Amino acid sequence: MFYRLIPVSFLVLLAAFLLPLTSLATEVKVDITHPESTGPLRYAIFDSEEAFPEAGLQIYSEIVPIPEGSTQSQIVFDVPPGVYAVAMYLDQDQSEAMTYNFIGLPKEPIGWVKAKSGRPDWEKSRFIVADTPLQFTTTIEFLF
Repeated sequence: MFYRLIPVSFLVLLAAFLLPLTSLATEVKVDITHPESTGPLRYAIFDSEEAFPEAGLQIYSEIVPIPEGSTQSQIVFDVPPGVYAVAMYLDQDQSEAMTYNFIGLPKEPIGWVKAKSGRPDWEKSRFIVADTPLQFTTTIEFLF
């Protein structure tokens, strides 16, 4: 009997609002080749050039355990349609932060989705997510 008290127009509006929420995220897979590591893979997702790749400005980050002796990993995440870039590194010393040498270069292997090597660059690293799942292949390596 309660359902008769709710106007049909309200139910139609509620359904129209909730239906798009079921498809807000698109899956992104990244296959990664990297050196053997004694620590985990840490990655961060950014949604703006201003934030990329500054620690603390990411929209999401995760720590992925790396099995001993492994040189291949995969990350999978879901994001709403938009423009993104992903920065990652192997936390070999397990310090929970990127470690730098005396001149400011990373001492741990780093990488970005799409960008092949060198310094992080939004234009080279960014990718557009629509409603179709994406898959990338990248390499994490020492800069020097």
